Amino acid sequence: MCGRYSLAAELDAVADVFSLDAGRQAAGYGPRWNVAPGQDVLVVTGDGGRRRGRFFRWGFPAGPGAPPGRGPWINARSESAGTRPAFRESLRRRRCLVPADGFFEWTGLPARSSGRQPYWLRPARGGLFAMAGIWRPAGADPAKGREAGRPGMAVLTQAAPAALAWLHDRVPVILPSESWSAWLSTDAPAASLLPALRAEPPQLVARAVSRTVNDARFDGPECVEEAPPVRQEQLSLF
Repeated sequence: MCGRYSLAAELDAVADVFSLDAGRQAAGYGPRWNVAPGQDVLVVTGDGGRRRGRFFRWGFPAGPGAPPGRGPWINARSESAGTRPAFRESLRRRRCLVPADGFFEWTGLPARSSGRQPYWLRPARGGLFAMAGIWRPAGADPAKGREAGRPGMAVLTQAAPAALAWLHDRVPVILPSESWSAWLSTDAPAASLLPALRAEPPQLVARAVSRTVNDARFDGPECVEEAPPVRQEQLSLF
């Protein structure tokens, strides 16, 4: 899955990689080292053949039939998004790119998130990349039946490569740059995009980082600084 990620590049760099009009389309942008669900995040959408930088809320509101107390969906499985009622229309008509330069996973005891060991993962080649996203317009929350603020976004995931099985069984779908335009095009049927969703993810490297990132209130460079991993027997003390 993907529950936190980073996008610490300067706006000019993001605009250059994703072909955005930096001054007009992403006003209010700032580098982020600890992007968390429920926050407003920069995404890239297609707009008449041009790319547009927009801010969406990370998370789809749970729709009808969801278990009581179910929070927003922040991820969608790429293997089933095309058939699940919560996601299929967005996969067909409302796709986006989610710029990032890394994402986080954890090992340790899930009962106490403050004691879990975080790892920051990124493509071995480094640099910015695009996670596959889908979105739902504001006001499309049937449970509220009214305007619900910013559009909601979810990140598509796929099975993790065997080399990362020790850490997690899912990773975000990282789209190769040559498929970005097709992903954003409303003319491209979802079925034609399946090869990109099923492609082997790029080689990913993971490094242990400071447990500062465990608290979503912290958002600074220390969140991705390398740190010696805490041993499992030490984690059990928390």
